[in-house]
Amino acid sequence: MNILIYGGSFNPLTIAHKSVSKALYNKFKLDKLIFLPTSTNFIKNIKKYNSKDIIKEEERINLLNDFINESKKDYNFEISLLEINNITFKTYDSLMYFRNNLYRKDIIYFGMGDEKLSSFYKWYKVEEILKNFKIVIIKRLGLDLESLFKIDLYKRYKDQFIFFDPKINLYNISSTSLRNNKSD
Repeated sequence: MNILIYGGSFNPLTIAHKSVSKALYNKFKLDKLIFLPTSTNFIKNIKKYNSKDIIKEEERINLLNDFINESKKDYNFEISLLEINNITFKTYDSLMYFRNNLYRKDIIYFGMGDEKLSSFYKWYKVEEILKNFKIVIIKRLGLDLESLFKIDLYKRYKDQFIFFDPKINLYNISSTSLRNNKSD
């Protein structure tokens, strides 16, 4: 099977997340796409969001579940609460859990927005991630990839990165702008 783990805070789930997940599913001929929302602990302590900007986990989960249910006729989407239930889990831990416990013989991709690429080399056990998984980079911001690929890690694992342009305008659709524009 082809499995893609789509990690993120989904704080909140946006039209862009929905469109991208469908585009990923079709482009990579996936058998399953798994949304992996991060814990509130991660959003607050690592991403350094202000508490007032963090949507409750229950609401984020409900939004994802509603979308999954709306899409179930055409897409095999599911949600994993692995990082919400294990607040110390990092991406490496989650991906290895999927690899070792659920999808041993399957192809597993990890999908993330290109805004994460500039700091990806600092992630916990990043080389192990790159040795074991293909990383699908969702083009959004138009990063200077030439500069990034001068970093030794990216040079050594260049073949592990797949750049995906979903052919939709993602520049002005963000969870942050939705939170900032919400009505009180």
